[in-house]
Amino acid sequence: MKRLVRMATAVGFGTAAVLGFGAPGANAAAPDDAGWWTSLNPGSTLGSPTPPPPPDVPDHGLLVEGGPDSPTALAAVVYQLPKGASAGELTLTIAPNSATTPASQVDICPLSDAAVIAEYGGPMSDAPTYKCDKKLTASPSDDGKTYQFNVASLAAGGALAVAILPATETDRVVLAAPDKNSLTIIPALPSGEPTATTSSSGTGAAAPPPSDNTGPSASGSAAPPPSTANAPSLPEAIQTGQTVNDPAPQVATPQPSAPTSAFQPSAFAPSTSRTRPLAVLLVVAVVLIGGGLWEAAGRSATRAALGSKRPT
Repeated sequence: MKRLVRMATAVGFGTAAVLGFGAPGANAAAPDDAGWWTSLNPGSTLGSPTPPPPPDVPDHGLLVEGGPDSPTALAAVVYQLPKGASAGELTLTIAPNSATTPASQVDICPLSDAAVIAEYGGPMSDAPTYKCDKKLTASPSDDGKTYQFNVASLAAGGALAVAILPATETDRVVLAAPDKNSLTIIPALPSGEPTATTSSSGTGAAAPPPSDNTGPSASGSAAPPPSTANAPSLPEAIQTGQTVNDPAPQVATPQPSAPTSAFQPSAFAPSTSRTRPLAVLLVVAVVLIGGGLWEAAGRSATRAALGSKRPT
């Protein structure tokens, strides 16, 4: 009996694993490259030392700041996506105890190239180029701690690469270093997932059922059945004694029944999500029945052995 209980427990755990398998969940990732650049850094071409970052910018944090004509500081992040995966939501966290302008908005725009020079406070000449034809804008969250963007439309070429910009010339935002939970990644669907059945025209719509030619006409009245008996000719009328002016006898003919549309198995194919639990339950039932038979056989063998040891 104990062996049967252990088998049932193992089968239960296996069933739970099978039912949970194949449902891809969202993952998260940290950026592969990140950085920020400022016009206050003249660069090494002038022979000036690189100025230190502002004290409220944390290690590997990001700074974006507006200016009269263009951003004084901008940042960028690059995420390489797994094959077939798509980007979900990008979350940028405001650095605590920073001099971030309250209620500042942040823009993100796609980079021209999914590669950056990973500098923190580097010269503006090293900053990546970007295009804001697909710009997204976000305000701080209700608790004032994060900015969130749905970036599915900005991913391209297997990567999400965006510039982080101030929305106005008075905005200043200090961001904490993006961590492993900063971007939600949606994995690719398994290759065995069912796909929609398309018609021969390739439009994806179901083919219309065959038209019933015996149905009512367009005016709503039923079309009269065609006459199958014609008026007799003059010699036939003389032989049968009918006059030419007499109407021809009408012979009632059975009307063909309306054709029924053929059953299309492809339109009734069960989905994988429905057949999988049934298959698992069948496997569990077979295992339990087999365990019961095994247990019964073991008992019979034990009784036979005990019977053989009794003195005759």
